[in-house]
Amino acid sequence: MKVLALSLAAVTLSSISIFAETIDPPPLKVHQVCGQAFAANAKIEIRKEPLGEAVATAITDEPGEFSFSELPAGRLHMVMPGLAMHWYPIELSKPLAASTHKKPLFIRPMTGSESGIIVSFKRE
Repeated sequence: MKVLALSLAAVTLSSISIFAETIDPPPLKVHQVCGQAFAANAKIEIRKEPLGEAVATAITDEPGEFSFSELPAGRLHMVMPGLAMHWYPIELSKPLAASTHKKPLFIRPMTGSESGIIVSFKRE
């Protein structure tokens, strides 16, 4: 009976773990993809699917700034390869010219027991 209870507990915990890793936060609705990351010379990719091929890539400069142009409209994922839970969904509608940076995004690392990135319109 103890073995069955432990087995059920292990299955339940692993199900919760898998379930938690597959849920995206709500996408940020943007008209452009530019901003500042927490690291210089960091690779940032834009993908249609979190684990798919990159449709665009940028490397941050010394202050951590980045910019993408000519991205397809729709749901995309901002990815920093090498981090666990490393994608963040964005919804790109009516893309603006790359030279127009009206509302930059800020990328920061998650803190605490989780690892990955958080993307927001606020510098924190």
